[in-house]
Amino acid sequence: MKKLLKVFTIFLMIIILGFFYFKKEKIEKLKILQKEYIEKIITTGTIEAEKKYIVFSEIDGKIEKIYKKDGDIVNKSEKLLEFDKIFIENKIEIEKFNLKNLKIRLKNLDKNILKETTNEVTVNFKNYQIALDEYKKFKKLYEKKYISQLEYNQKKEQLNKIELLLKKSQIYLKNIKNGEERKFLLNNIYIGEKKLQYYLEEKKKYLIKSNFFGIIIEKYVNSGEILKKYDKIFKIISPKDKYISIKLDEKYKEKIKMGQKIKIFPLENTTDFIWGEIIYIAKSIDEKDSTLEIKGNLSSDNNFLYKNTVNIVIESEKIKNSYLIPEEYIYIKNNKKYIYLLKNNKKILKEIKGRVVLNGFLIEEDLGREIFIIKDKNIKEDINIF
Repeated sequence: MKKLLKVFTIFLMIIILGFFYFKKEKIEKLKILQKEYIEKIITTGTIEAEKKYIVFSEIDGKIEKIYKKDGDIVNKSEKLLEFDKIFIENKIEIEKFNLKNLKIRLKNLDKNILKETTNEVTVNFKNYQIALDEYKKFKKLYEKKYISQLEYNQKKEQLNKIELLLKKSQIYLKNIKNGEERKFLLNNIYIGEKKLQYYLEEKKKYLIKSNFFGIIIEKYVNSGEILKKYDKIFKIISPKDKYISIKLDEKYKEKIKMGQKIKIFPLENTTDFIWGEIIYIAKSIDEKDSTLEIKGNLSSDNNFLYKNTVNIVIESEKIKNSYLIPEEYIYIKNNKKYIYLLKNNKKILKEIKGRVVLNGFLIEEDLGREIFIIKDKNIKEDINIF
């Protein structure tokens, strides 16, 4: 029995030693397919407005009523805010009253003195016409010697007196029309009308209206508040002029370019998107770290709201028949890149050439429909791969 137990023990030890001697190492392999590769940058962006307008107060005044609030859509010529008009309306009434009195004074002046003098000029002109006709008759009679020199001279002297009277009345009329009192009244009426027109134009500034269709994104004032000229009232954006604002690490600067197409997705939607295009690339001067500031336009058929956050996919060029190798599978020696290929359970050190992409290294050499690679470069030749 002891002899049988001893034989069994020796046999078991031989099996155990054989297992460890003939054991083949098992390691993990990675399968990589040859396919078309599209390099993508996935990030987020914010919907911004290209055109932003600040509505300022054009006067000093107290706010009587505010018609709009943050987020309201406003149409062109729609009321935004109204100031208390008591001050300007008082000025308008005073100016109207003064102007009315000046015009009454001018009317009385024209009605009394001017009218009488105008009538006098009219009478004198008629008398002059009669005297002139008589003089012409007497002149003909004198030339034919039907009347004496004395009669002719008397008629001529009479004409001269009437003519002088006409001229005096005309001069007097002219002086009345351009006299100091009339000039004073006309000048003050002119000034009064200008002032009234000015106050009427100023009154329009007491009611602030929108000059365009837009969305109010900020209200700076409250009802009852007293404003100074040029104080801010509203900030309004034009919803038709939206763009997408994107910030990226500067390491991506070689991966983006002007005119590059971008896909824009709603924040919680991975299927529906609209196309956009990069229209601006610059390094942000407001950031402490190296950040790229990118702007993209949006196709017209979008429903994104101002300040919406959206998902962005920026696609680079398409590379056909390539293999994407993760960085951890690449070995660098003497500034050359290598991978360990597996063929027939044998590892092969293979130098690779291609290009660095965002998430690894891209091999464009044709190595077949699929390849297998491993990480550990010190494994034995006789290995089991699973």
